[in-house]
Amino acid sequence: MFKLTCLLFAAISAGCSTTEKVMDSWRGHHIEEVVANWGAPSSSLKLTDGRSIYSWVSNWGSAYLLNTCRQSFTTDRNNIIQNWRFTGCPQWQTLSVKDVSEFFPQKN
Repeated sequence: MFKLTCLLFAAISAGCSTTEKVMDSWRGHHIEEVVANWGAPSSSLKLTDGRSIYSWVSNWGSAYLLNTCRQSFTTDRNNIIQNWRFTGCPQWQTLSVKDVSEFFPQKN
């Protein structure tokens, strides 16, 4: 049983992306693609220069130690993702563009 558990954990871990890779995979994509896959952002802010910041906030951890993950994207005037930032997130957080295309192929 222990060997099976270790093999399962290794298989799952091998398929996981780091949060940094996930965030960077969305650079150059329209923010609506993220919204379509992650759901509505927790908050958004329109800057005076026409850029926008969209943030998703989630909590993770145990009943004794709760952590807050904040993932934010900055878009240009055309809502194309230019930059990103995250704080407090685990390294296996959320879906990348590659994950989305593999698990949810586009219908023709």
